[in-house]
Amino acid sequence: MKAALSFFEIPAQNYERAVKFYSDVFDFSINTCKCEDEIMGMIDSEPIAGAIFYKEGYEPGKKGIIISFHFAEISPILEKVEKYGGEILVSKTEITDEQGHFTLIMDSEGNRIGLHSK
Repeated sequence: MKAALSFFEIPAQNYERAVKFYSDVFDFSINTCKCEDEIMGMIDSEPIAGAIFYKEGYEPGKKGIIISFHFAEISPILEKVEKYGGEILVSKTEITDEQGHFTLIMDSEGNRIGLHSK
C-alpha cells in the first residue's frame, strides 16, 4: 500500500500573527481549536487538510520540508506577502509552459512556503 499525504502543520511562534498572514495573504478560512497547551488553526483546504500549529517548543524553520500551495495566479498573492510580514525569496519563475510558475516565500513566522500556478 502506498502512503498518501493527508495532513500538514505549519509551525507558528505567534499564532495570531500567523493566522492574519495566512488569512489575509492567501484568503484562507481558518478555524481555531484550543487543546490544553496547543492551538491549531485548521485551514480550509481540499483535498488535503492542514493547520497553523502553536505549541511551546514547536518552532518554525528555514530549512527542511517546503509546503506548496497552488493558485490560479500567484502574482496577486505576491503583492500581499511583504505587507503582512512575509518575504519573497524567489520571484515568480516559469518552470515550463506546461508546468506553469513557482515562487518561494518566507511566511510571517519564518517558514518557507512554495506557491505554484498553472
